Amino acid sequence: MKDQSLADAQVDVRVRTTQASPGFRMALGTILAIGGLACAVAGVRNLMHAVNPVRDEAMSELLMGLCILFFGASLFLPPVLAFAQQVLAALGITFMALLFDWIAFVPGPRAFRAGASTVHPGGPVSSSVGRVAFGFGAVFMDLFVIYAWQTAIRLLAKRSDTSTV
Repeated sequence: MKDQSLADAQVDVRVRTTQASPGFRMALGTILAIGGLACAVAGVRNLMHAVNPVRDEAMSELLMGLCILFFGASLFLPPVLAFAQQVLAALGITFMALLFDWIAFVPGPRAFRAGASTVHPGGPVSSSVGRVAFGFGAVFMDLFVIYAWQTAIRLLAKRSDTSTV
């Protein structure tokens, strides 16, 4: 009898998506965008005085600032503006990939450490080992950039299809 009731039982599985409140999303997006903008402006200011701007370490500051700026702006927008969010996120991912590419492939001095955090920085690692590690990450990020832009273009095509009907 007990086995029969278990067989007839129905399981209700619902996936609950939790989204942050609009106020929290806008506040966090604003903080990230302002911080990213400040970092990018400082990077541009330092690059203006650099002898070779592409090789200067301030380039990493600029790329990271732009990455955080676009991620913050993407977070700030409401989910209704999916295409704009996707374009801003794709820009953020693009600048993150450029940062990985810059670390791995642009000539210039780089210092790498083997630690996992700033509390335990570990010992120094040779520049070539660090560049190879960032090179693998750069290739992965470059592929992710292609995917992000394909998704943005797909959203634009979907949006233009629905607007003509």
